[in-house]
Amino acid sequence: MIRTLQTTVRKVVHHGRPPIGGLRVTPKPSHLMSSATFSTRIQHADEKVADASTRQQQQQQEQQQIEPALLNKIINSAHHIHDIQKADRLLVVGSGVAGCSAALVAAETYQIPVTLLFAGNVPEDCNSFWAQGGIIYRNYDPVSGDSAKLLAQDIHRAGAGLCEDDAVQKVSEEGPDRVRQLLLDESLKKVYAQVPFDKRDDGTLSLCLEASHAAPRILHRADHTGRTITQHITQAAARHPLISMQPHTIVTDLVVKDDVCLGVATLNRFSGEQTLEYACRGTVLASGGLGGIYEHSTNPAGFNALGSSVALAYRAGAKLKDLEERDLNIIIYRSCSVVSLIKGLKCLLKYEN
Repeated sequence: MIRTLQTTVRKVVHHGRPPIGGLRVTPKPSHLMSSATFSTRIQHADEKVADASTRQQQQQQEQQQIEPALLNKIINSAHHIHDIQKADRLLVVGSGVAGCSAALVAAETYQIPVTLLFAGNVPEDCNSFWAQGGIIYRNYDPVSGDSAKLLAQDIHRAGAGLCEDDAVQKVSEEGPDRVRQLLLDESLKKVYAQVPFDKRDDGTLSLCLEASHAAPRILHRADHTGRTITQHITQAAARHPLISMQPHTIVTDLVVKDDVCLGVATLNRFSGEQTLEYACRGTVLASGGLGGIYEHSTNPAGFNALGSSVALAYRAGAKLKDLEERDLNIIIYRSCSVVSLIKGLKCLLKYEN
């Protein structure tokens, strides 16, 4: 028995395995120690092996609990992690009307912590700020004849029959309620935006008629509706306790593992710092359109309407469709769009040299 154990220990030493607990077990010849002493030492060594094995199993269990939220060993050495504890959150890329709306609904309705990532200095550095025309609502005056069905018909007609009916019905039926919730917040909590849209003398909302609409249903604030909406909705997002703002942040890639998006890779515009931002609640891409890739567009120069969300999704393996369906504004004067309200009122545009 002693000879067998002695041979086993020699094999451990000869195979060059690392010492256990700082102790390398090196047996002495059996004629220099009693069998009881040797057996005791072997027992101590076995106990150390068992302790080390137990610790290793505990570490593996802890690692298995952490890794699913931390990309499971694919962290690039060029990046490092900040605030791992914040992984229980939703990431929203983009600070315009779409991004802030998503953040507010997630934070207020579902009590989900949200981090809003944007490349500008302030949330208002977005293309939404420059929109001139209004936003579709619903005319609840019975005389107008407006309804969800009528709006759906207008959308299909304007889309030349190419629109997906499921999406059209959802927008037509739920859109006005979402506008009321997010932009006309009259609740006691006042957590959403209270946009001061133009009103008539009697205090009711001033709803205008725009091109392709069969009824006046457009909310507006003079000719700078986008600026007013953006200012108020970004302020609502900034003051919400569950929403944190992260400016100067360019998202360079989506972090994907087994077809699941675990977060984003980011680059700070000023420091050049690269970071992996994890979010086990999901990632929302709301960084705008791609009108800026054209030589002439209504997108102000310098803004990132370059299709970054589309590119990020494509690089991550998402399937894209209908990219050729662009929102073409047929009336542009020196890179400024003539608002749709002008077209809706059937005004005559006269150009003089």
